[in-house]
Amino acid sequence: MQELCKKLSENKEDYILLSDFADKIKLRDNKNIPVNTKFLDSHAQKLISDFIREAKVTDCVFSDITGNDERRLCLIMPDYPCDFMPIRVIRANKSKRDNLSHRDYLGSLMGLGIKREFIGDIYVNEFGADIVVLEDISDYIMIEYKKAGRKQLELKIIDKDEIILSSEEEKVMKMTVSSMRLDCIISGAFNISRNKAAAFINSGLCSINNIECLKTDKEVLEKDIIRVRRLGKIRLDSLMGKSRKDKFIIEFTKW
Repeated sequence: MQELCKKLSENKEDYILLSDFADKIKLRDNKNIPVNTKFLDSHAQKLISDFIREAKVTDCVFSDITGNDERRLCLIMPDYPCDFMPIRVIRANKSKRDNLSHRDYLGSLMGLGIKREFIGDIYVNEFGADIVVLEDISDYIMIEYKKAGRKQLELKIIDKDEIILSSEEEKVMKMTVSSMRLDCIISGAFNISRNKAAAFINSGLCSINNIECLKTDKEVLEKDIIRVRRLGKIRLDSLMGKSRKDKFIIEFTKW
């Protein structure tokens, strides 16, 4: 497995991630117990997906508690039925008069010394935020997490199906593009140059349907959801035909 880790890795961080995953597989195989990774971003999810495919590893699934999670665990399951989901959801309620952003919640959590990989998605809403965390760290957060952005919080554990999804501002828009290539779509949707769009893609900051994409010429299809870190996300709702100048007319939702 170490040779495969080297083959799939582009840098030291990739190699450490895959080596740790290989060790978790061995632990599952030796003890026949469920094992999990920490929360993975889209780049890490793709690396591990490639490893699972090439190593032909069985019984590995990615968590997805809302149906649209961005940060996920990989669950390495034993050979018997097992209800295993080492995740807790903490609701952080704020005062109605306080305005807090995703950055406020995440920054204050990391200010407690909690590493990013212990924290999943943070769903900000008008009441506060629902924060997905590893079960191992949840008790510590419940004791120590009192403020975000210097504003007081009240915490409680909630069930996963109680999560209030982020109240994001969305806009339905139209644009014309010369190509359905990913770099062209990002350029048009976020009003940046093709070169800048390509730089975002090449830097691993772009995903399609929660899977990292490093190909600037990847064809985008109807209903695809594209996320670009630092810019936002879009969903390609409809391909409406072509303009007189033979460009594609697209209707999309932007957040």
